[in-house]
Amino acid sequence: GKTVSSSNHVRLATCFVDPIVEDVRTIYPCDPDRLLHGLDLAAKGHNVFITAETLDKIDREGIEMLKSYLSHWIDVTIMIFYRRYYDWLPSVFNEIQKSLTLAKREERGESIVDFLLQNSKSYHDLYVASLFDRLQQKFDKKNIIVLDYHDTRTRGPDETLFCNMPNAAHMCNATRFIDTSTSNPSANLDYSDLAYGAKKEGLISIPDDRKMAQVAESIERYHKSNLNARKFERVCPSSSIL
Repeated sequence: GKTVSSSNHVRLATCFVDPIVEDVRTIYPCDPDRLLHGLDLAAKGHNVFITAETLDKIDREGIEMLKSYLSHWIDVTIMIFYRRYYDWLPSVFNEIQKSLTLAKREERGESIVDFLLQNSKSYHDLYVASLFDRLQQKFDKKNIIVLDYHDTRTRGPDETLFCNMPNAAHMCNATRFIDTSTSNPSANLDYSDLAYGAKKEGLISIPDDRKMAQVAESIERYHKSNLNARKFERVCPSSSIL
């Protein structure tokens, strides 16, 4: 059969997200053909499954448009994941940091503490509690299912999702026997953080990304071979920051 890119979900989802939201429509622009294809499926009595992290950015107007679009189906189920707030925010920070070049990192000059100070309030609107509040104003509560991202009874979010989804028994069974581990895992930034910190303090010259990778790899080797991979001490931000 034809392979369908996961970006198809995103390019449908962004049709309901305000175009002024940073990067949303520039990276994954709305694809009107996807909207029309979904309506064609509805006319034939078929289900459609839309999943995209981008939907956490949907505002009230977007939810109104989504409700209108989904009215072409008799049964609609909305499923959102609960993830602990201070587990989610560091994950967002990791997602940003792991893709930065050295030049971009120096331009942002941002630590996890800076990120929390600058973004905690703005990201609050993207969090599950705020999203749930917006959704329940337009959709019946009984059609909104909140799933536990941290559910230890399953192998991970995929199994949690499909095994709670109506009419998805085959997908549920598949996730129990097939490795569905994430293709976009968090990156260990400890070694590059140490390298960057040494650069900022003037202890070492790191002119480019290649040198940064080399220094980070050297620190990792030393840590594992000479220090027995001893855990780094971590200090929680103060309650005033959190």
